[in-house]
Amino acid sequence: MTVEESGIDYELVRVRRDDDGNVVEPIDFEQLNPGGHVPDLRDGDHLLREASAVVMHVSDMAPGAALAPPLGSRERAEWYRWLSFLSGTVQVAYLCYFQPHRYAAAEAQTHVTDKARADLIELRTTVAENLGAGPYVLGDTFSSADLYLTMMIRWGRRTENPWWDDAALRSYYERILARPAIRRVWEQEGLDDDVC
Repeated sequence: MTVEESGIDYELVRVRRDDDGNVVEPIDFEQLNPGGHVPDLRDGDHLLREASAVVMHVSDMAPGAALAPPLGSRERAEWYRWLSFLSGTVQVAYLCYFQPHRYAAAEAQTHVTDKARADLIELRTTVAENLGAGPYVLGDTFSSADLYLTMMIRWGRRTENPWWDDAALRSYYERILARPAIRRVWEQEGLDDDVC
């Protein structure tokens, strides 16, 4: 979403996995992306991993898109805080919920999922309360942190307590989805919020 919103030229490489999680397309995936991490961004000969790092780098690559507040500003510090919180706390809770096998042996996975479920309910409340007057996470200023939060809200559609069931988060999500760049991403990716 950040790359599309930035307006920079890019080539999207779709990754398709089989039921066991093995990459089946593109067939040269290991050459394109040693280690197999997604998402990643290839910028010349530099391969950048970690979603929040990609978001920050793309935001800085396209200063005219105003996806990040000015360096040194209070808003920039809040932008860092939101991206760190979303990637280091919220996203980790989702990963524990959806992929407990990554964090525990088989006999403990139910506990990991249960803890993640409780954490996600608490985090949903925290995020909804901290949106403030909005309309964006930084108040009146749209940023790429809004795109990251939109992704986290969408991930919540597959939980027992979907994040968009919260009225404030639903309104926020719909506001971001109305952006032309985001509509293009949804069309390009064939995304449908009615499908879990």
